[in-house]
Amino acid sequence: NQNQNQNQNQNQNQNPLLTQLQLTNNYLRRDLNCSGRRNIANRFGHTTILVPKESVNDFASKIIIFGGYGGSARHTRLNDIALLDLHNNSWQLLNEVHGKIPEPRMFHTSVTTSSSMYIFGGRTNPSVALNDSYKFNFETKNWQQIECNNSINSNQNILANEKIVTSFIARYRHSANLVTTGYFKNCVFIFGGKLSSQKNMKNECINIAPSNEIELFNLETNQLKLITFIDIYPEPRFSHATTVVGSRLFIHGGIGTNEKLLNDFWLLETNTNNLCWIKIIQNGIPPQPRCAHNLITLNQNNDNENYENSKIILIGGNSPIIRNDMYEFNLNNSSWQLLELLSKKDLELDLESNNLDSKTSVMTKQTAIVINTNQILLFGGGITCFSFGSFFNQSTIELTIGNKNLIKSILNN
Repeated sequence: NQNQNQNQNQNQNQNPLLTQLQLTNNYLRRDLNCSGRRNIANRFGHTTILVPKESVNDFASKIIIFGGYGGSARHTRLNDIALLDLHNNSWQLLNEVHGKIPEPRMFHTSVTTSSSMYIFGGRTNPSVALNDSYKFNFETKNWQQIECNNSINSNQNILANEKIVTSFIARYRHSANLVTTGYFKNCVFIFGGKLSSQKNMKNECINIAPSNEIELFNLETNQLKLITFIDIYPEPRFSHATTVVGSRLFIHGGIGTNEKLLNDFWLLETNTNNLCWIKIIQNGIPPQPRCAHNLITLNQNNDNENYENSKIILIGGNSPIIRNDMYEFNLNNSSWQLLELLSKKDLELDLESNNLDSKTSVMTKQTAIVINTNQILLFGGGITCFSFGSFFNQSTIELTIGNKNLIKSILNN
């Protein structure tokens, strides 16, 4: 045992990045210093993607925000594209776009490849959900509405719980995740959400129960499948949080049936054609039930297939009070740990020029993007109250995650 411990310590010393990842127990939040049209990111119900650096176009390594509610015009549903250049932290609005532009929407979802951004669903008003999907090509800056392909390949095996369909389910406050490895490589998994409202005999508005079907959309063939589960699966929900680690899709919390807040944790194994839901037994102190939060995966060397060296970070949410907290989930022992927010005093640094506390921001309804192994950016977010109307976060938040010494070294560089 003593030899094993010595070997483990030697391995960690040889790999400082792994050591930093394992010792994650603190985080720092501060406003990102941005220039340009900063208020265009003041919104919620939007989506955010990071265009891969491998992209051979003007969008490589840029942040794209699409749609949502708010922006420069505040109380407006949007269909614009806002860009953040990470080289100089400058915001701009993309004015030159072509093709069939999606109508303004909020609470839609988006995924990205090296060449295109895809958006799915959303809503135009509180009672109308959308069943459309669009593709934005980075090279041509062209929008194109997606038409599903219902043809079946002669060697394609359609399982009993699968059905080829020609249109998406109209939904919003759902999730969409692109899996880039395994049996379902280059497929988007669309889960949960709310459907359009209906009216009963008394002309009262009723919300349809949240959805628990999975729509599986193949980006290479444009084939759309509806998948149902019989034995073990999560209860229907919306406003949940999701992330992907390798071929595994993780789903946490949200709002379930009868408007119940959830804190259950599930994974969907997608490495074979036999999709399987597994309910995770959560050790440690799990986060309180919540919705409108984020799950983010941090990886050693950004290796998304290395399951053992990955960590899942949960950010904020609503339960129903605003949760400005963060948790870390260790995939090796299925254990949660509450992360401690560091202050200027903790860091023993004179950082008056940096807003370390960001107390004017709320960590709910925001989007989150990993920009490197230890840092995450939060975009937008806010709340709506019948008493005082809508509040929008006014700044982009930078989160640095790790032990105190690591955070100090990042700030000094």
